[in-house]
Amino acid sequence: MLAKDDIDLVIVATPWSWHCEMGVAAMKHGKDVCLEVPAVITLDECWKIVKTSEETHKHCMILENCCYGYNETLILRMVHDGKFGELLHGEGALPSRSARRPFFR
Repeated sequence: MLAKDDIDLVIVATPWSWHCEMGVAAMKHGKDVCLEVPAVITLDECWKIVKTSEETHKHCMILENCCYGYNETLILRMVHDGKFGELLHGEGALPSRSARRPFFR
């Protein structure tokens, strides 16, 4: 699969112990990679991912699990109803720890 020229992105959703090895292999084969959480299980694996991404100039994105509640399904329904027009790009972020702190007391 990694040798194919028509694949740009690899999503790794395997047992945790394989994430780093598979992510590094994908980047070394010129693919951007998304790693399911946890992306790594040791600090050494973390640095291996960072170093490989920097050396290959390939993106490595950590995927986050989400339990789809009211807010997520509301937005999804709005997308399906065409409320936002044609979607060309989507991006999400988790607020900083300091911004979340008041909610977790």
